[in-house]
Formats: sequence, C-alpha cells, structure tokens
Amino acid sequence: MPHPYEDLVPLLESGDPAAMIHVDVSPDERSRHGSDSRRQAIARRLEADGGTPTDVAVLMRAFADRPSTDGPVGLLAIARSGRLVVDQLEPGRPPVADTAEVCTIPDVTVVVRAREADLPFDPVGTEAHASGGRSTTDAIGHCEPIATEQQVESRRRRALTVALSDDRVRGAAGLEAVVVALRAARVDQLLLRDGGESEVRELLALPAEPWLAMSETELLGVERPTRIPARAALVRAAVLTGASILFPPAEDLPYEVAATLRWTEASR
Repeated sequence: MPHPYEDLVPLLESGDPAAMIHVDVSPDERSRHGSDSRRQAIARRLEADGGTPTDVAVLMRAFADRPSTDGPVGLLAIARSGRLVVDQLEPGRPPVADTAEVCTIPDVTVVVRAREADLPFDPVGTEAHASGGRSTTDAIGHCEPIATEQQVESRRRRALTVALSDDRVRGAAGLEAVVVALRAARVDQLLLRDGGESEVRELLALPAEPWLAMSETELLGVERPTRIPARAALVRAAVLTGASILFPPAEDLPYEVAATLRWTEASR
C-alpha cells in the first residue's frame, strides 16, 4: 500500500529552514487590505525572520496567483530551497490572520486535513486506505474511486470504535498513550479532534526516530529537539511513520487525540 503522505516526508524529515505563510485569501480580505501592500508586509516579515529572497518570492507568487472564490478561504504555502513544496487552500478563514514565519518543522495539519476527503476506498466495502493525496491513478494506471463523505465518515466511526475500545489492545486514547504508540511506530490511524479548542500544549519534535517526545527525560541522547505545538508534532510523527490521519468531530472524540494500532504488544 502506498504511503498516504509520501510527498510530505522530505519536508518533515529535513531540518533545513522553510518559509511558510498561512493567510486569508477570501475576496473581502483582499479588497479590505489591498493585495500589494499586504503582500509587501508579509514579505518583510519573512525576510526579517530569515527567509531567503528566492523562498519569499516563491511564496509571494503563490499568494498573488489565487483563483477567485465566493466565500472565506485560507492558503497554506511553504517554500524551501526556492521551490514551492506546499500550496494548499482550505475552506474558512485561518485561525490566526496572516501567519508568516521561517521554521525547520512546518505544521502541515491543513494539508492532511484537506486530504481526508480524498481517501480512496475499496469498492467491495473493506477498510478505506490512503494512497498519496489527490491522485486517483496508481503506478500501473489503475483508477481507484474517490471516497464520498459518507464513506469517510464510516471510516472515522470504525476507527473511533477501535481506538476507544475498553481493552486498549488495538487502540490508544489520550495524549500520553498516543505519543507512546507513535514513538513505537504502532499507530495505524491517528484521530485528531476536529472543531474543538485549539491545542496549545507543546511536544518535543526530534530530528530522527522516534520523532517526538513528551519530555526531555525521553530523549535518550537525541540532540537538537524542537518544541512545537502538540498537534503539529503528532501530525509530523504520524506522517513519518506511515499512519493515516482522520479528523472526527469534537463531539465524537472525548480525548484531544486517539489512535488505532498496527499490532499489539502480545503479537510481537
């Protein structure tokens, strides 16, 4: 089975700086602030944060070349080494207006959230699986149907049933349990609560396996940990260990995060 987010792996593995913007590109926002002056202000912020001229130029082109939309929409764009590596629109306005920064570990939650609705599904009704974003054609040219929202919701429900099961053998619930599973590369499907309050807690992102830690006592000699928001760290670890990422509604997930597991301790 192809890796569900294979194109994001190089971006998240590397420790090289990347320039990122997360901006409101809704029609009313453009007319209110003026596109040119707004782009110039964002470019100055990127330059002050250490963005290279080529990365800044790439992002400003991505900002300028947006198609017309009827409603609120956000743009996440990431550039590294003069190349646009993420160019993702999202419905609704970004939670923070005009984010512009240079970082070594960008938050790609917006990207994986957008891909949830594009998960291919098995036409005979078995478990849906991810296959690398929006492409509907695999390496040998076989066309796979794209899952409907009803099928994606069914997949979320099945995953929730397993993740929240009482025996905790096939699932993990709560931040600490999920971090332990991610560190062991056991997570098959990561469930992040959608529509809940923003997660402000930070985790340690590591430059190599096991990719994240809750505290410095877990580092075991790993150097150069980076503190980043917990959700960004969880998504990064899931991507780098080949897990799928689902976003059940807040009312369906009583924890901030849960997961289904690939194998049990007893089966090792």
